[in-house]
Amino acid sequence: MKVTVLTNGFGKDRELIANGMDLYRLYMPYCRIDGAQIASKHDILNSPLDSDVYVINRAHPIELFTKIKEAGKKIILDIDDYWKIPTWHQLHHKSIKGRIEHATNLKNDEAVRYFTHQLNEVSEWEKQTKEVVKIVDAVTCSTETLARHIKNEYGIEATVVPNTIDPNITKFSTNKQPSRFTRFGFIAGMYRERDAALMFNGVRSAYQNKHIRSKVQFVNSFNLHPSFTEVERMFTFNYTQLPDFYRDYLKSFVREGNHIGNQQFYKRLWAKDAIDYGVMYEEVDVALIPMEHGVFNSCKSELKLIEAGWTKCAAIVSNVLPYAPHLKHNVNALVCNDKEGWFTAILRLTNDKELRERLANNLHDYVREHFNQNKAHEKVTQVLNTL
Repeated sequence: MKVTVLTNGFGKDRELIANGMDLYRLYMPYCRIDGAQIASKHDILNSPLDSDVYVINRAHPIELFTKIKEAGKKIILDIDDYWKIPTWHQLHHKSIKGRIEHATNLKNDEAVRYFTHQLNEVSEWEKQTKEVVKIVDAVTCSTETLARHIKNEYGIEATVVPNTIDPNITKFSTNKQPSRFTRFGFIAGMYRERDAALMFNGVRSAYQNKHIRSKVQFVNSFNLHPSFTEVERMFTFNYTQLPDFYRDYLKSFVREGNHIGNQQFYKRLWAKDAIDYGVMYEEVDVALIPMEHGVFNSCKSELKLIEAGWTKCAAIVSNVLPYAPHLKHNVNALVCNDKEGWFTAILRLTNDKELRERLANNLHDYVREHFNQNKAHEKVTQVLNTL
């Protein structure tokens, strides 16, 4: 059986992996399948279909699903996120329309085109998911919670294929760069402002506490998307609590000179691509994993916990889905039930190296046992054997 995994990238080899979805949901689970290959969805529309099975994410155009089915081929659909975007989310159509209006008033034609394209894509997500689940041959997803929503909404039994990390493919390791600080890292993607706000009181209290301020550093992944700037404003108190030279550096938004932040309370880490993403954890001792409670977030995967575990970070984690079933307070993480718990956790882990190391080792062992490549390989093999 010949299997082709279709990604969002362009080009060849690692260029085909455009983002984390391509890596964790499409490439990583199938890389050990004999004869499996990777291809770009952008090329396949105009190419002959020579595989027996195509693995696709719901973000692909409906025309691609139709072409494959008309050719008599099998399709495995992976659903990586909940398809009903909440009204508070920046990808909700109301929010995007507001950005289009703002860009129009500024006469920024390029921004208008970008947000209009984004609006068209987002508007199709729920409709497209409903259409494609009817024609595919199997559905996979990342968690039991998301599988239940798929069952309730569409009457389809989805196979849970967990996210995993293969250190032979990615740059996730247990290496740590030296630092005099205990480094608390928020290594996250776009649209995480509401989650970050949960721990803001803890960050502020750490900054104001004379006993630990000189011992801690907050590390934040960053790129030029506006949502990252909003999180950085939280960590830096709107850039007010910084030396002039460092504030000027941050506001210049140049990638060179990251080392300038090595001795500061806050350090920006420019985000890496999906394969190199793990390098950032070399500058993190404690992973900050806040998550706001809600249906949309509960359907996300455990990836941030998995990343922290693979890189031997201690972790402070919100006690909500998708993380809660995997957490044991004081054993493999410090669990926060409310905003007030974040400073207590930061204080404990700043002052207790033995606790940091114990939590990191236990989480590392847990993740290696429950989120490894063998489990993902077994699951996708089961799915392929049903086709």
